[in-house]
Amino acid sequence: VRWRELKAARVEPDASIARGYDGLAAHVGEMTSIARKDGIAFLVVLAPSRVELDADLRARVVQAFGGDPKDFDGALPARRVGEALAARGIPFVDLTPALAAAEPARVYNRGDTHWNRRGNAIAAAAIANALKPLLPPP
Repeated sequence: VRWRELKAARVEPDASIARGYDGLAAHVGEMTSIARKDGIAFLVVLAPSRVELDADLRARVVQAFGGDPKDFDGALPARRVGEALAARGIPFVDLTPALAAAEPARVYNRGDTHWNRRGNAIAAAAIANALKPLLPPP
């Protein structure tokens, strides 16, 4: 984990972070337009990092960098990106609520940042559900 990655979760982000969200949404908007023009269903999947989901881990990491955990909200990056995508009408699914509900320790491999079987099953179900309205009927 790098400090610059954590800065995206700051409750009060600096201006460059805010511009980054808008820039990201603009680029994804271009991708969405290309896909739609070619008749391709397009869905953005917002997948939180373990640090974004696990408040205890996030607090330890933030403190290791000399920050105050109260100044950080792990769900904030996905929420901000989601708001920027929604403002442009870009379909997306944020996996943060589904994975958080299952408890971070139960969806990641021990000592790793990759999802375990449970995490993958939760993500797959959320993605499949979000794709349904975007696909033609069978």
